[in-house]
Amino acid sequence: ARFVLEVASDDDDDEGDEGWRCAGACVVEDSCAVRGREGARNGMMRSVVVDDAMRRRGHGAALVRRATALALAEWDVVTVWCENGLVKFYESCGYVYEPAKGRRYAEDDEAVLRATRDSVRDARGISTGG
Repeated sequence: ARFVLEVASDDDDDEGDEGWRCAGACVVEDSCAVRGREGARNGMMRSVVVDDAMRRRGHGAALVRRATALALAEWDVVTVWCENGLVKFYESCGYVYEPAKGRRYAEDDEAVLRATRDSVRDARGISTGG
């Protein structure tokens, strides 16, 4: 299974254009990487993008939270790889940082975070139906 989710905004942009526009999008798809979660069905969130002009307005968080809720209806775990600077953002969306086992990450390496129904249950704005 695979789905693409877009978030739109009717906010005016910096150039004064009015009307709806795509603020961001992401792809969530099946992943065979179930490290340490025997039998768990795992989805991978990829390509989370938000238009530069639409950042800092909550669109990215809304996109990730909604995509996560939809994904957890399909999969047991949703994994995201991100730059270390985005760890706090994903944690605010209900993801849990998972340190690498057996190696140390360099400062510029990517981080791995995972979301489950339990990890997002208390995150503001997420309903996973479970």
